[in-house]
Amino acid sequence: MHLARRGMLVARNVHATVVPRVDVEHILDALAAMPANERGGVPGLNPERADIIVAGIAVAAEVMARIEARDVHVSRYGIREDCCWRSPG
Repeated sequence: MHLARRGMLVARNVHATVVPRVDVEHILDALAAMPANERGGVPGLNPERADIIVAGIAVAAEVMARIEARDVHVSRYGIREDCCWRSPG
């Protein structure tokens, strides 16, 4: 969504994209103001996540605010992959 707001409507890879906290907060505000069916049509947003995306972004924004992060770095990997890579043995 961050890339779509900047004119990149089709991104082959979002890995390593840096999203400033202020943009995370703006995206949260914009999506929270929309009904779920409208969020499904937002460029860059997976329509299957339209019902849960606001909660996820709200958590990310709150964590960023509490630790005073200036930005977040997007990864193509999930928590499960990170746990597997870091687990002993």
